[in-house]
Amino acid sequence: MRWVHAACAVVVVVVLQQCLAPVAPTAPGSSPSQRCVRPTDTQGQQLYEAVHGELVDRQIDQGGGYLVVIKPAGAAANQSVVVTRDVFEAVGAVQRSRMITLFAYIRSGVSGAFPPFSCVEL
Repeated sequence: MRWVHAACAVVVVVVLQQCLAPVAPTAPGSSPSQRCVRPTDTQGQQLYEAVHGELVDRQIDQGGGYLVVIKPAGAAANQSVVVTRDVFEAVGAVQRSRMITLFAYIRSGVSGAFPPFSCVEL
């Protein structure tokens, strides 16, 4: 009977962690009305990075990674960013030279690491 209570406690903890963990949204497709979430931690630090610029191109690198090339507003050089497949496909339907914003999400404001950009606002 004791192991049943322990197993139930583990299940409850796992479920609560999943419910409370910030979810990294996926690409909303090409709907211009969709907005990406902008989460913050308990101290108000952003849990995302956003880049905004003019869509130049999309590419697949030699390793199979998905890239979107943008020209950031006010910058002279283009910038390539790693994106998820969903974002890559959503951007494929967008006219070149259109302004887009890409979002990457993290779980901690102190981690310093950013996964691929997983949401796009058109």
